[in-house]
Parts: sequence; C-alpha cells; structure tokens
Amino acid sequence: MNNKNKETASSMFPANVGSVIFRLSAEAIVWLDGTTKDDDGVLKTNRRFFHDLLVRMQFSDVSEASCSSDSYTSEASPHHSSFPHFVFRRPLLLHIGQMQYSEEMLSALWHLGRKRIRNLLQRMELLGLIRIYPSRIASYMTFPCIDGWTLKGNGFIANPHRIKQREMA
Repeated sequence: MNNKNKETASSMFPANVGSVIFRLSAEAIVWLDGTTKDDDGVLKTNRRFFHDLLVRMQFSDVSEASCSSDSYTSEASPHHSSFPHFVFRRPLLLHIGQMQYSEEMLSALWHLGRKRIRNLLQRMELLGLIRIYPSRIASYMTFPCIDGWTLKGNGFIANPHRIKQREMA
C-alpha cells in the first residue's frame, strides 16, 4: 500500500477526555476542511494542524496532578505513544485550557518552515480557533473556540478562555 501521500494520525486525545464542545464560525469550519502542502509537497488537512495543537492542551488542573493522568507540565508529552516528545528549555506550569508551543517544535512536527508556522497560527487566531501569547521566554496558546470538555469520571469543565456569546456578536 502506498502511504507516501496519506496522512497518518500522529496524535490522539488523552484517554480521560470524554468529549469536547466547540463553537466554530462557518469560516473556521471551511478552513479546517482545507489543506496545506508541507515542505515535502505532501497535502495535509488544516484540521490535522489544529488537532495536533488541541491534543497538547492542558485538560485538567495541575492541582489534581496526583489523581489525574491528564495533568502535565509543558515539559511532559501527553500520554500516548504516538506523541513526539518535546522538551522545552523553559517549561511552563500550564493551567487548564493552555498549551505551550515553540515554532521550532511545530516546524519539526509539521515539516513546515517557521514563517509558514507563524502564518498558520495567525490564520487560526483570526478564525477564533486559538489565541497565541508569544514570548521570547516561553510561548503558549489557548483555545477560545472550546466551550468546555468532560473528563471520564468527572463533570463538565468550562474552558476559562472561551469566547462568550456576547463577544462573538
């Protein structure tokens, strides 16, 4: 079977995530269904880029670290064998709804140059999918398009970074 031009799932949600509730604009949905060519000429869906970011989001509070397998600092990889392990020089202690990133990390993961990474992130931010907080020390992002999520065995967790209904109008 020819797998050269086929996308493979490089990431999965942590096992304890039961569901995620999104609030997306029509423009964001159209963009997520679009594609981008990587530096090797392979077409990848924009949904994959967003998914690769989303699965690295902090789903539970750090204070619950002793009782939750979904808690991790930005230095640790999420808990699935298909995740590449990235070590940050200055790992952040993440709160729920946050994800630490570096353009170098995303460039290696997605096989895109840093300028194209910046453009993709900027486009996602304009569509309301993410909100980036760039820094020379340690950059992170939030996901304002998510209303909240459920963890198996727990109730609904509201995303503290979500866009409220009146802000969207």
